[in-house]
Amino acid sequence: TRSGFTFSGWNCDNSIGAKAAGTTATQPAANVVCTAQWAAVTVAPPYQLSYNLGGGTGTTPTTVTNLQQGNTTTLVDDTGFTRSGFTFNRWNCDNSIGRKVAGSAVTQPATNVVCTAEWTAVAPTANTYQLSYELGGGIGTTPTTITGLNQNDSTTLANNTGFSKTGFTFTGWNCDNSIGAKAAGTTATQPAANVVCTAQWAAVTVAPSGPPYQLSYNLGGGTGATPTTVTGLNQGATTAMANGSGFTRSGFTFAGWNCDNSIGAIAAGSSATQPAANVVCTAQWAAVTVAPSGPPYQLSYNLGGGTGATPTTVTGLNQGATTAMANGSGFTRSGFTFAGWNCDNSIGAIAAGSSATQPAANVVCTAQWTAVTAQSSSKQTSNVNSVGAGITPLPTTGLNVNLGLQIGILVLMIGFVLLLMSHGFRRRWL
Repeated sequence: TRSGFTFSGWNCDNSIGAKAAGTTATQPAANVVCTAQWAAVTVAPPYQLSYNLGGGTGTTPTTVTNLQQGNTTTLVDDTGFTRSGFTFNRWNCDNSIGRKVAGSAVTQPATNVVCTAEWTAVAPTANTYQLSYELGGGIGTTPTTITGLNQNDSTTLANNTGFSKTGFTFTGWNCDNSIGAKAAGTTATQPAANVVCTAQWAAVTVAPSGPPYQLSYNLGGGTGATPTTVTGLNQGATTAMANGSGFTRSGFTFAGWNCDNSIGAIAAGSSATQPAANVVCTAQWAAVTVAPSGPPYQLSYNLGGGTGATPTTVTGLNQGATTAMANGSGFTRSGFTFAGWNCDNSIGAIAAGSSATQPAANVVCTAQWTAVTAQSSSKQTSNVNSVGAGITPLPTTGLNVNLGLQIGILVLMIGFVLLLMSHGFRRRWL
């Protein structure tokens, strides 16, 4: 799902284009990334135009906010983001705008817009292909990638030494780019593309020890009391499936069971017929769709990694009401300075003390932070004699000045006492 949008199909790169869910896509001579397309749920202005990198990595261009219907936005270029093995081609914008090259002007419709990057695969040059391996759920040491391959070169596929998968036996490899299933030790002919061979596994069939069998339960992500395992079952015996009492899953409702060993989906309270094997039934869950509550709405705060007192949530707001954004008092983040707020539901970045206009929804504003740049400084403390200028400062020793003065006075006093004692001693001697 995507908050504020409904799913409207896929848009695939490398010349495939827009495709409805459930339709077929013909594979070109390249990898393909299909990006979900979304239709905005009608929202009140102002609108925004945001970007999606479509499989690229780097810095996503800044969302343009506070747009009205009919405003124009110049689409950015690909500065700051890339995609390995591809070159940036253009943007594909939803809500009937379509494909646009960087630098084009886009006219804002009466809704939010997302523009997704489209990429063109870079054809590999000679001697740059490779054949690599994926363990397909196994664990251990992945076989070494074979590099420097030309088209039509042959590679002997690795065996399963060094990796395994609990409860399964290795049965060979399945290689992409039209090579298909291959046994370990056989040769694969390199196409004009990189190849990934994924380990294939067959479940180890454990022969049942014979009746009686059992039917047990797994909560499938739920928490609480797992229903009691039913034991002493013979083949053909029936078991009434447990209901959803005693366990829950946050954000979901219980939707029945799915049992292995050919029983499949079955409702709570229904009867399951025991096969000649033990059975595990896993709880199935349906996500709870929470409809947004009507007005009044609220505006709350999130410290975004900061610590301290979170500003008070402002409640009882109707659409169009304004809220003065909280300042940075009462919370901090070590190594950062507070830089304002970023609010969801189309409000966006907003400075502390500014006014936020309430949309027809609850709003969460997250604190934004700027890292403090540490400055190295070589601090030297000079001992300046205030009697007159031109006297060379004494070097800093790190000793407390008062302590040094006291030690000096003490040394003078001891010297004076010794002098008196010496004078008296000489008089007695004479």
